Amino acid sequence: MVDSAYLSAFEQPEVSPQPDSEQSAGEDVVWSFSPPDGTTLVVQLEGQLSSKAKFAHHGRVSVRDQGQTAAEVAFTTW
Repeated sequence: MVDSAYLSAFEQPEVSPQPDSEQSAGEDVVWSFSPPDGTTLVVQLEGQLSSKAKFAHHGRVSVRDQGQTAAEVAFTTW
């Protein structure tokens, strides 16, 4: 799950690999991915901050496995 307010600061954000599905859950965007080859799933978000975005933009991402939060981190983009 990614904070949708954080994503809105980007112009055309690109996610790699592409999620199998995307849905809204309150203030979050939920991406679902197929299991990776091996034991590690790497997801990259790339985009340019919108000129309308404030200087420091706060966000958070959660990793869920079978409906349970496995990890969560908060961060700031400058």
